[in-house]
Amino acid sequence: MLQLFMLKKVYVLLLCCLCCGCVERRTDSMQVLENAEIKEIYERISRLNVITVTPGADLNTETAQRLKNLGLIIPNKKNNKLYDLLKAINSEKKIIWSLRGGYGTSELISSLKKHICNRQKLRKIFIGFSDITAFNIFISQNFPCCMVIHGPTLSYLDRRKFTKEKFDTLLDILETKINSYKISGLYPLNQKATSVSISGKLTGGNLTIIQRSLKTCWEIETVGKILFLEDVNESPERICRTLYHLIDAGKLSRIKALIFGYFGEDPRFYELFKKFSEFLNVPVYITDQFGHGDKNMPLIYNAQVVINNGEMKINVP
Repeated sequence: MLQLFMLKKVYVLLLCCLCCGCVERRTDSMQVLENAEIKEIYERISRLNVITVTPGADLNTETAQRLKNLGLIIPNKKNNKLYDLLKAINSEKKIIWSLRGGYGTSELISSLKKHICNRQKLRKIFIGFSDITAFNIFISQNFPCCMVIHGPTLSYLDRRKFTKEKFDTLLDILETKINSYKISGLYPLNQKATSVSISGKLTGGNLTIIQRSLKTCWEIETVGKILFLEDVNESPERICRTLYHLIDAGKLSRIKALIFGYFGEDPRFYELFKKFSEFLNVPVYITDQFGHGDKNMPLIYNAQVVINNGEMKINVP
């Protein structure tokens, strides 16, 4: 019996070792694949005419160092967000891509407005989201020759945050490989969203920052627009108060449609948005395709879009 027990014990140990080896090999393979995908994205970015703005960013991260090595971050010693932004705008670079969300960006808009005088002369592509929403709204509403994209910041090249799908469509746009693209997975929240085809132009971004825009020189214009919203690290109760503030401010009364993106994993968000959608006389959708989640598909401000059967087609300007 003792010998049989020992044999069983050895057999179990061998199985454990083999399983651990498989897991280790599988993890190693995934890591190699991930590294190859990140390398491919870096190579594609390096071939573009990009400069990185770094409001509020830690420049000692691995991602920042790699971007520095590619010459995409212009080093300066002023530690001045407005200076960095103006330096990027006045450079010969065509694409200005935020390194991260950029806490405090909204406080720069008034000063920035004084420094950029010629609305027709500025022809850049701006990319970012989260707190960069303030900058996105300001540029998209005042500079008609610029393309503004709500999309992943370069900090998402960090291995812990990286997914290839975050960047593929965005880079296809920047490389002028596509004239249009589709985002699926828009689910109707009210009856109006189930039976109609909607067309219009996009605006939106981070809900908290949009609320911050009210009664400022960069207040969001929503009339006739398809409005997209996302946020993170906010409770459903806080989001609810903000949404009703937008109603009181008249920002949801004349929109063509409303799309809720990723707000977090709390199931109460769906219940809140479902209930809220019944108060609105426009189609309302929900999706996980943009925001602080895993996907964050690019959304181009002022792009002409068509929503039909849970899918949004976006025409690249």
